[in-house]
Amino acid sequence: MHIRAPLKATCSRTPPEWFSSLATWAAQYDVGGLQVYARIDQTSYDCSFGSAIIADGSKEPMTTHSKLPYASLTKVFTSTLALKQAALGFVHLDANVNDTLGLDGFALKNRHRWERATLAMLLRHRAGFDSRVSGDPMFWRSPPCPVGLERLEPVPVDFEPDTGFAYSNLGYCLATVVLERSSGTTFSELLQTELLEPLDLPVVELSGRDDLRAYGIALHVQHRADKELLDSLDWRSFRGVGNLAGTAHDFGRLLEQLVDRTALSARLALA
Repeated sequence: MHIRAPLKATCSRTPPEWFSSLATWAAQYDVGGLQVYARIDQTSYDCSFGSAIIADGSKEPMTTHSKLPYASLTKVFTSTLALKQAALGFVHLDANVNDTLGLDGFALKNRHRWERATLAMLLRHRAGFDSRVSGDPMFWRSPPCPVGLERLEPVPVDFEPDTGFAYSNLGYCLATVVLERSSGTTFSELLQTELLEPLDLPVVELSGRDDLRAYGIALHVQHRADKELLDSLDWRSFRGVGNLAGTAHDFGRLLEQLVDRTALSARLALA
């Protein structure tokens, strides 16, 4: 087995010795670059490793300030926002999805299951949508959410809500629409004013790959099928689902504040 040289690392302070294993692991598994933010015994370490692929396909050193796609980690921001809105009384976690989204006029499959699904079930991936069984509607060329909800008609609810777990992009898109309708504002505005600004998180919302290019980085995929899938996605539909970008530092700071419930409540004006 060919042993590759560890990725070059730059850190905000001298990290523990075990950080070197991250550089070795990344090199061995052909990870070109990464960021790591860690907090150990009240000390924070902000590190970057290797290279970032920029818009023209070339490479430059990864830095701790390089904005990278959060992809599905976006859902952590969405669920946190939903819990804040619920704590303030602007949305109810037991709100019925069918009623809140006004789906009565559509010929939905498994309507009795739609009528049981709630916002809390969407957030916990327990609303009944199982992409392993029926595929992921968010990957359709014209997804049924967040606009064109009439396209939900052929979407099956694969199991009785709250009787199982199945990761669902559609569930989080529907949760995003519930938040928008309950607040009367866009998800982007709600996220910025109610979460990112109070928590001092300079996270950037994405609408597609062009935004990544504007930040000086690019999505890199090795397989043709993956590239075709990325090219076909309606990126605007993934707000609240997978289209935020930021740094490992930003995401680490979010998690730190989620752990400190007292400080979090104060900063979000929940106390």
